[in-house]
Amino acid sequence: MKLLDLSGCNCLNAKAIHEVEGLCPKLIGLRYGRHLGFSGGHINLEMGQAIGKSFPNLKWLNLRGSGIDRYGLQSILESCKGLEYLNVMGCPRLTQCSTLTDKVADILEFKCSKISNFYNYDHEYDQDFNGFDLGYS
Repeated sequence: MKLLDLSGCNCLNAKAIHEVEGLCPKLIGLRYGRHLGFSGGHINLEMGQAIGKSFPNLKWLNLRGSGIDRYGLQSILESCKGLEYLNVMGCPRLTQCSTLTDKVADILEFKCSKISNFYNYDHEYDQDFNGFDLGYS
């Protein structure tokens, strides 16, 4: 499995992330956050470290509406250096800092709201896995 949708799952923790790693060692796309009225759980430093350590080859990460904070995001960005798509729109705990601004500069498509100093590349729709190039060509 290369793509995993855990949106609406609010009981995910670092231990569960490590278990998912064993089941999906080649994961390159992950969605975790709000979906159809269900909110995602909080992604703090520990959870961010687990995501980054377990899936350093992520290229597509949608955390829209999740409870991610800047420490969790910073940890993910430090490990997942090949990210091409990152969506953190609607994440109220996320605050701007210069370290994050530098780390998102190389991401091809970065979607963010509520943080005025971040670059915001937004579409009228939220990109789904269907629009993600898995490199099969």
